[in-house]
Amino acid sequence: MKRVMVIIASVLFLLAGCTTKSTGTDDSQTFEKYVTQAEKLVKEKDYPGAIEEYDKALAVDTKQDKQLVEDDKAGVNLLITVNKLMDDENYKKVIERLGSSDLRKSEEVIVHKELEDIYQDARKKQQEQWESGDSQPEESTESSSKATPSTTSLWNAEKGQALEGFMAQWGSGMGQQYENYSNGATGDFYGMSIPNQALERAAIDGKKANLALEKNVTSNQGRHLVAVYSDAAHSGYMNKHLYLFVVDQGQPKVYVTMQNQGNSENLLYFEETENQDLKNGFAAIVANTKGYQATPQASKSTAKSHLEINQAFLDWAVERGAAGGMAVSSRYFTHGAAGIGDWYAQTIDGDIHMQDNGHPGAAAFDLHNVGGCVFYTSLDGTVGLDQKAEGSSTAENYYINLDRSQPVHVYLLGDNGQVYEYIYTPDNEAQLGGLFGELDDDGTKGKYAPTKTFAISNDNDARAKLKELLGN
Repeated sequence: MKRVMVIIASVLFLLAGCTTKSTGTDDSQTFEKYVTQAEKLVKEKDYPGAIEEYDKALAVDTKQDKQLVEDDKAGVNLLITVNKLMDDENYKKVIERLGSSDLRKSEEVIVHKELEDIYQDARKKQQEQWESGDSQPEESTESSSKATPSTTSLWNAEKGQALEGFMAQWGSGMGQQYENYSNGATGDFYGMSIPNQALERAAIDGKKANLALEKNVTSNQGRHLVAVYSDAAHSGYMNKHLYLFVVDQGQPKVYVTMQNQGNSENLLYFEETENQDLKNGFAAIVANTKGYQATPQASKSTAKSHLEINQAFLDWAVERGAAGGMAVSSRYFTHGAAGIGDWYAQTIDGDIHMQDNGHPGAAAFDLHNVGGCVFYTSLDGTVGLDQKAEGSSTAENYYINLDRSQPVHVYLLGDNGQVYEYIYTPDNEAQLGGLFGELDDDGTKGKYAPTKTFAISNDNDARAKLKELLGN
């Protein structure tokens, strides 16, 4: 009798197992069905419909890896966004969105080619605008449609657009990339949503600030928040910045926080930035948009931002590396959190300014970095852009996929049109330290000086490309 019961129990167990397996198979088939339909809609250019199918696939309870589907969905969402920006002829914003996007660079993303085509088209059209002297059109907003922007206003849509262009330039010079969270975009700052939760908790001068974004400011009375920017989406832990741009009693002020932990008051404390370039740029925009646009920083002769120059040079370097069997990474300048002094490197032509922390500021240097890259031999045989390095942590950078027995070429791009290069073989050097140095907190040289010197590169093609990009 016991034998019969054991057999029956075994049969029930097997049936239960088959049922479970069948359910898993059904889920997998459902998942694949939605993904296949989404890919079909992408080919038909029905992008909203494809997003719906991707959402259905991601909602299916299956053990299958969904990362590629999430990347494809993000790529299609980005494609929808940049297509609209192209329709609005906002080529500068398209370049900013796509310039460093992994979704454009990864061949595994279903719309990576479409994103690349749009990126190249935007760059071409932006160049045509620069050459013709046309300015970038204003983004369409409800407030701007009701009132014509005036340079006598303390803040308006025109000045908001000028700030966006300035932040792209300034951020690139700092080795950072900033997103505008003033026009409906949302982000994350150490677990707090930007801008909503961050503004709810914002404290200025030690007191809760009670701030709300305003698109138009005409009064000299009161404190008005006009813009929110952060590099949180592009910076590592401990290196994120959140900036508030405020007109206080008619005076422009820029506040910053890097706070990454909570406190008993549940407040996010902001202090006025010490970066003079950032304060001066914002003040010039508040005072007079047209006056700001006529300054050297935004004149036609220097219309290309450091970000755009760096990205264009990297695109060239990737093709060059692929043809020569070398891997390429944009991670030429990385460092951990440290003091508040500016970062710099030593070249045969003198010190080159790498990152501006306002101590002493860019004006103290005759030579400024506008970009760079690294050429090396990869461990896994990658040639061209090394995605492993691009997605690595600050500590790992290009070392994550580096053949240490082969030479490494670090390129720095100077705003004087010169390409500087340092060549080393990791196995022959105990450590790479000494390429970059940091000034003391008071802006003077101290013990953290660079010990290596960049020479002028013998790569004539690279030098010619940089001069072309700089318009020299």
